[in-house]
Amino acid sequence: MSRKIFVNGTFYDEVNATVSVMDRGFLFGDGIYEVCAVVNGRPVDRERHIQRLLRSAQEIELDLIYSSGDLHELIDSVIQENQLQEGIVYIQISRGTAERDFVFPQGIVQTTVAFSQRKVLCSGIRLERGISAMTVADLRWKRRDIKSTSLVAQVLPKLAASRAGCDEAILHDDGLVTEGASTTVFIVNGDGALITRPLSNEVLPSITRRAILDLCDCGNLPVIERTFTVGELLAASEVFLVGATFFVVPVTRIDGTVVGDGKRGEVTTALQKRYIDLACDPCGPFA
Repeated sequence: MSRKIFVNGTFYDEVNATVSVMDRGFLFGDGIYEVCAVVNGRPVDRERHIQRLLRSAQEIELDLIYSSGDLHELIDSVIQENQLQEGIVYIQISRGTAERDFVFPQGIVQTTVAFSQRKVLCSGIRLERGISAMTVADLRWKRRDIKSTSLVAQVLPKLAASRAGCDEAILHDDGLVTEGASTTVFIVNGDGALITRPLSNEVLPSITRRAILDLCDCGNLPVIERTFTVGELLAASEVFLVGATFFVVPVTRIDGTVVGDGKRGEVTTALQKRYIDLACDPCGPFA
């Protein structure tokens, strides 16, 4: 079946889905995006993803033509058009098409693209055995809380990690861990404390991060939200990454150093199972 891609109100076969070369998303990275997981044909934590998209739009002064309800319907349409059971829905909204100039004209019409990707999210070797990561200096801009389409500063660390045989880059700024190139980082230290960096303009307000914090609250598992160093990361007894396309993935090796005993830890295992159970629950809080 040919993938169906939504472009400005219409679904097209993938080969016919196009946008203008004068689109500001193409020329400037002047746009925002959102990624929502899909499990058993249903979006996971959709409302929070939509609210983050609306916030990103507001932060770049993009007055969206879509309401929250419209975006709910768009996600459903992409799932239905592509008969998607497990994977992701990607939505990108740029400021629109205009003659190339840093200052955009008034009345410019937004460009909206949405498509699906089939991915295995709820099972697989990486969930059981974990992944490897490498630390890379964080060279991104100062508004990392905006989910912007300008991602070259994530592409390059991901590329470096891949070339080193690693699955993710963990970014740091002056020795303090910020986040993964496309994930949020949690550590469990030697005292058994679960730690993650607090939200600010320095990191993306991850939807999966918020869900994990909620699970910790329900399970009476305290979480310390504070900055932590690369040294603490390497000395942790457990490290795991969370994200819309990762769910909860243990990290068993960083910069060639084995994390803990090199296996998925107890805290990681418990949170991973609980998160997947909720993602699969048609009546759960993610529905």
